[in-house]
Amino acid sequence: MSTLDNMGRARDEQTMLIPLNSSLYAPGKVSSPNKVIVELGTGYFCEKTIPEAKKLIERKVALVNKSMESIENVGTNKKKNLDQITMVMQYKMQQAREQQEHAKK
Repeated sequence: MSTLDNMGRARDEQTMLIPLNSSLYAPGKVSSPNKVIVELGTGYFCEKTIPEAKKLIERKVALVNKSMESIENVGTNKKKNLDQITMVMQYKMQQAREQQEHAKK
């Protein structure tokens, strides 16, 4: 969001480094300080005002957070299932050992 705030303070034709990703910047000139180009996803871009871009980012962050929670829940459920299967297998293996020992006598 700080990049968007900085864009709002920029002047027309001001030279600045434009972030292409978290570690790559390219020199560029501001042509419209109140508008930015945002990625919508899968290579689609559009022009938005700074407040609109902030709202889009907030929605994307919320979506990522929701997806993370969902994945965490799936992982927790898978772990519970694994624990139950492990307990059943251990029980059955113990029964099999006891039967083998009983058969040897």
